[in-house]
Amino acid sequence: MFEAALKAVNLDAINTDLEEDGYHELPVRLPAASLSEIVRQMDDVCDTRDDLEVNYGGSEHRIWHANEQFEAASAFRDFSDEIIPNLDSEIGKARNILAIRNRPLTNDKGELRKGRWHLDSFRKQLKIFVFMQDVTENDGPFELIPRTQNISTKVKHMIPGRYFSLKDIVKRSRKRGYQHIDEEFIARVEETYPPKLFTVPAGTILVADTSAIHRAHPVNGGERYAFTSYH
Repeated sequence: MFEAALKAVNLDAINTDLEEDGYHELPVRLPAASLSEIVRQMDDVCDTRDDLEVNYGGSEHRIWHANEQFEAASAFRDFSDEIIPNLDSEIGKARNILAIRNRPLTNDKGELRKGRWHLDSFRKQLKIFVFMQDVTENDGPFELIPRTQNISTKVKHMIPGRYFSLKDIVKRSRKRGYQHIDEEFIARVEETYPPKLFTVPAGTILVADTSAIHRAHPVNGGERYAFTSYH
């Protein structure tokens, strides 16, 4: 399933784009027939199991260790392991593969649409995303603010306490300010760095540095299915 995609990988091009903008989109798409079967399998698991992680009022289902559930997710893990450690020698093989399904919010009063912007880590964090269906603005696309993965940008945002606070340091809290970034601050960042909304065709493969500011955009009537590798 990932053979053609692996042949299309250009590590130098990926690293250049990651350093400049924080993301790289591979120039190939996965086969549609395989994607449809993955969606069917994900629906079957999400609709029949009650031990999954569920968020945003039941609109998001997360299947962790999806490589143990789906053959395609196992192949995706192997694919990701061929790429990420070769982009950065300090990053090891995938420790988890997530299969995620996002659907429209129910009984939405607005609060579940806020507070989604975050960084996964202050340090470099590389992930690969595979989108199983066409993603439009209504399908909850992945959204990233380019260039906010740069260390100079992080330091600028860190100094006024946007990423870390004195409370974080004194109390040695596991939570950091960068895990939930307020909308007012994001609006100011967007004046300098316009966000990139990934409205993409089915089968798109995206490599991203998720130490950049990013979020899953709220779903507005559609749905989104994806695999994500965690290293």
